Amino acid sequence: MYGHVVVEEPPAVLSLQGPLLTPQQEQEKWLCDSLETVKEVEAEMKLYIRRREQRNVWNAAAKMLAEMRTDVLAPQYYYELYLKVFDVLQVLHQFVEDEYREGCSLEEMYDVVQHTGSIVPRLYLLITVGSVAIKSGEQPAVEIMRDLVEMCKGVQHPTRGMFLRHYLLTVTKNRLPGEGGYAGSKSTEGGGGTVDETIELLLQNFKEMNWLWIRMDLKGQQRTGDQQRTQQRARRDRKELCVLVGMNIVRLAQLDGVERETYQTSILPRLLQIIVGYRESLAQQYLFEVVVQVFPDEFHLFSLEQLLAALGQLQSKVDVSAILSALLQRLGKYAELMNEGVAEAGSSTEKELLMTMFDTVKTRLDDMADATKTALQVLHGGDVNTQGKDGVEGVSILSGKSKHPYMLTFFSYIKSMYSLAELALKVNPATAPQNIGLIFTGIANRLPPALEQNIMLGVGRLIIRVIECLKDPSVVLDLEGIDVLVQPLCASTRRSIALALCTACLHSPSYRISTIKLAARLFELIAPLVYDEGDVAGGSNQPEKPVQEGTTFTGETQIDEKSAEEQQLVCRVLHLLQCDDVGIQAKIMNGVRKQLTKGGPQRIVATLPTLLSMYMQLALRVMKGATVTLDPDTAEAGEEERGSGGEGKPTENVEKTKSVTTFDMEEARALCSKIFHFVHSGDGKGVLEVLAGEAPQQAFYLYLSSAATADVCELSEVIYEHFVSAFQIYEQSGVDMSEQIAMVGYAVAQLHALHSLPEETYELLATKVCQYSSKLLRKSDQSRLVALCAHLFWKKDLSQDSNNRIVECLQRALKIANHVASQQPKQQQQLFVELLNLFLHYYAGRAPGVTARHVTSLLDLAQDSLTKLKQQDDDEDNENEDEKDRSVKGETSEEVQRYYDNTIQYIRTRQEVDERWKEIGMTEGEGEAADNE
Repeated sequence: MYGHVVVEEPPAVLSLQGPLLTPQQEQEKWLCDSLETVKEVEAEMKLYIRRREQRNVWNAAAKMLAEMRTDVLAPQYYYELYLKVFDVLQVLHQFVEDEYREGCSLEEMYDVVQHTGSIVPRLYLLITVGSVAIKSGEQPAVEIMRDLVEMCKGVQHPTRGMFLRHYLLTVTKNRLPGEGGYAGSKSTEGGGGTVDETIELLLQNFKEMNWLWIRMDLKGQQRTGDQQRTQQRARRDRKELCVLVGMNIVRLAQLDGVERETYQTSILPRLLQIIVGYRESLAQQYLFEVVVQVFPDEFHLFSLEQLLAALGQLQSKVDVSAILSALLQRLGKYAELMNEGVAEAGSSTEKELLMTMFDTVKTRLDDMADATKTALQVLHGGDVNTQGKDGVEGVSILSGKSKHPYMLTFFSYIKSMYSLAELALKVNPATAPQNIGLIFTGIANRLPPALEQNIMLGVGRLIIRVIECLKDPSVVLDLEGIDVLVQPLCASTRRSIALALCTACLHSPSYRISTIKLAARLFELIAPLVYDEGDVAGGSNQPEKPVQEGTTFTGETQIDEKSAEEQQLVCRVLHLLQCDDVGIQAKIMNGVRKQLTKGGPQRIVATLPTLLSMYMQLALRVMKGATVTLDPDTAEAGEEERGSGGEGKPTENVEKTKSVTTFDMEEARALCSKIFHFVHSGDGKGVLEVLAGEAPQQAFYLYLSSAATADVCELSEVIYEHFVSAFQIYEQSGVDMSEQIAMVGYAVAQLHALHSLPEETYELLATKVCQYSSKLLRKSDQSRLVALCAHLFWKKDLSQDSNNRIVECLQRALKIANHVASQQPKQQQQLFVELLNLFLHYYAGRAPGVTARHVTSLLDLAQDSLTKLKQQDDDEDNENEDEKDRSVKGETSEEVQRYYDNTIQYIRTRQEVDERWKEIGMTEGEGEAADNE
């Protein structure tokens, strides 16, 4: 009988996808394990040290140093392990010194540690014992150091090898010939070795460490598959270890026995050979910057040609502009110290090198840029099949060898020129403008047809920096090539340059633009602030959009805050356009007018009023010059002023100024008439005509102000034209009621102040103003302004018929006041009191036709109106009104009553001192009111 077969199921298997720990967690775990081991062994080693069990001490130290053999830790975690091990090795170092003092042989200890099994622990122990041997002086320090450097070649793992060599540098610091703490002889014949031998050892160690450092990146580049993603992390790890390599160069710079000749012949050539020879961009970038930073300025000055030649052999991915910037900054500060007397030149050769430094650097950069342009033409022509990622040169990834010399990109060329411009400003400020002009010309001649954004920004940054440093606008405007360089830039960059130039002009209080050439150059550079240009860089001929989109234009043009600030800056610069020669000044302003009128609605509302004020000032200058002869003192002062700003010959300008100031009145008026023709030409091209199309209300006031200036120049036709144009704007503007009142009131004031108009023309304009006053919407406003118009006919130079119109206007105003609606009794009462005061004003001034009878009649009318108003207030108080309404009405009535009482008091006061005022009759109620007051 067969039994049942039992089939056992296999146990369930748990499958895990992916690692249990993240890479960072793995690193932290491995580091923690290693540190724990080091800590345990450290305790054992210290125990053996206390017992002076030398063999056990070496064994414990070797066990601890075995942790340094790991290849799983990333550099940053390996560094943490190294720091802990280094602290323990300091204890071991002290133990070796103590044993040596107790009589133990260093040579025997050196031989013992050589039997350590693993090479990494063995070399750490040899270096520790060797450093004590160097300090003891029993054997030449250089011989021991050379032996240690050679043995370190046995460790070729990049991370382990670099930290091992760094440990060698650390423990032997200040113990080699030429170093500050070296106890042996520092002469070239000293028993411990020479400075040259120290230099050779440091260079050898530097070469080995540099190669290991580069191999870290090459190892990452050889990875394939998914591991390729770790290449970026490997490069980041390399950057973290750069200080270890650079420490060798720092040690070289700190040697005491190194002279300039030694640096030029022994140190720098070897350094450059090592840096350039390996052809790795990251290493070249960092190590070149270290060389620039650690060696003295004097060394760099005398070896400038060597450094520049080496820059031309670097990889194309190296940012030469950054290296050159650091180098030129140091040389610039060195030159400043020379100029200030803080430092002194050691020889005439050094002074000569400082003066020729600019030419040396610029020539080298120009050659590199031209060579790059030629090479790019060859590459694009198909002569070279392999191109790098940047399309500049073919590079073998594994070897790092370039098929072409270094190619200086145009952007790097511009950044280098930025540093060169700063150098020119520091070395010799007197020749700086000329040198900067050479820089601008060189860049302009090499500009590619299509500019990238970064290139335009770089050029703009350079120009702005030059403007800020030169400070003198006349020098900036006279720079060669600046206009050609600015022209192809984008609109935003040109705008930034324009703002910087305007700011520089305003920061020079005494600066004046006194020639047509300078004015033309200025407006060529600040054109983006004056009008919308086509974007040259983008190839567009369309104007730029307003800064604030959605801006509307209704009646008066609106302008956003940013544009307003820019236009205010332009207006302030306009006031710098000042020339003693009136003819040249007029030509400058006419050229400016043509530029400003292209500015569009947002700009002309801000800039044209300023230009108008300049035209008016020019006209007043002409009239003043027609009556005042230029005295010799003034001519001499003017000559000195012109000699300090702008171009041109001061003597010629003085002669021209004399010819202007000796004009007779007719010639002066003719010249002023031409000036006002540009203000209002009649063909729509005048300043005010253009402004009226965008800001009619503003143009109205400016027309009347300009007419007042024309009155000083005795140009009656111009006055009439300006008033007629202003009246046309008033009729067509359609402004609100309050603004109409203000405009008519301003017209009355300006018209009354005129003195040059014929009476017939004057009456014509005055009648027009009276008509505008009588056509206002509200009767109360009509009454006030018609009464105000009476001033227009109260002038001494008018005929009797015109003077008689004073009473006519006042009576008409009173008649209009009588027609104020009965629903507004309080407003009518206030109007009567105001008219009463106006009558008193004319009566006090003895205006023709205004008699005491007129005042008395108006007093009676005002008293009757006030009585009715008081009765009406009493009736309203008896009704069920809101307490707040009663309070408001009461306050209004009290104000009118107080105004009236003060007027009566004034009349009574005048009657006490002037018999003529007693002709004004007052009722008993009026007298009592005055007495109570």
